[in-house]
Amino acid sequence: APIFGVDTSMHIFEWNHKMASITGFTKAEVLNTNLVDHFVVEGHRSAVQNVIASAMLGKETTSYEVPLQINRLETVHMLFSATARRDDRGDKIVGVVCVGQDITAEKTAKQRSDALAQELRNLIKTANAPIFGTDANGVVNEWNDKCQDFTGMSAGEAVGMMLADCVVPLESQSAAVSKAFEDARLGRETMGLEFSVEGIGTDGKRGVVDLLVNISPRRKRESEIVGCIAIAQDVSSFRQLIAQEAELAKAHSSNNAKTQFLATMSHEMRTPLNVIGGMIGMLLETK
Repeated sequence: APIFGVDTSMHIFEWNHKMASITGFTKAEVLNTNLVDHFVVEGHRSAVQNVIASAMLGKETTSYEVPLQINRLETVHMLFSATARRDDRGDKIVGVVCVGQDITAEKTAKQRSDALAQELRNLIKTANAPIFGTDANGVVNEWNDKCQDFTGMSAGEAVGMMLADCVVPLESQSAAVSKAFEDARLGRETMGLEFSVEGIGTDGKRGVVDLLVNISPRRKRESEIVGCIAIAQDVSSFRQLIAQEAELAKAHSSNNAKTQFLATMSHEMRTPLNVIGGMIGMLLETK
């Protein structure tokens, strides 16, 4: 274990082989140098001084993190317990001995993990699709910017509310939507669920917004389900386009029927009964 000791003026008097291995400095190189001034990262010096000062008053400190600057580019993170060192008679405190462990690898891994988590949070927040999530009780704990766009409700307003009060489907679809979210909290995904809500469309007008939603369980690393996450897409304009295409197809079909009617009439005009019977059948088919 890394061990170092300082006297009452913060000068190093002990520096074991593990400290030398971790920092790259031998005991001979650091002996009598001021620990705080030479090794503690600026911004942490006052706190470290306070911890060591408390130990010199007999107040032991356990598991205190100390970042040590070993060169201009590299920092090692140490977790120490500080204990007072007394003279041979045991009467007077003459310094502090710190025993600990190198947690640099763990610290670096956590920093990377935190950075990745923050990046993912930013991606969710700014994603070009509504993303919302709940805890295991259906309380909203995720609400990105696009959710605000289509509901008019900010994350500050939505988080902490019941999802059922934030995303309200049409009454005829309510049971199916509730079941899909309950399924997700039980570990079952629902893909491509379509439902409509009262909201703000892409045109900025309030009305019925059609959503296509994928709902998935949200898990901890241990696979424990802690809620659900939903990714939605506003398909209102797509549905409008489909409806328009259907109308165009219907109109096109009607025009084709009229053209066929005229062509057949001119061809079959010599046999009126055939014309009448055939045209009635064609008209019935195109209704």
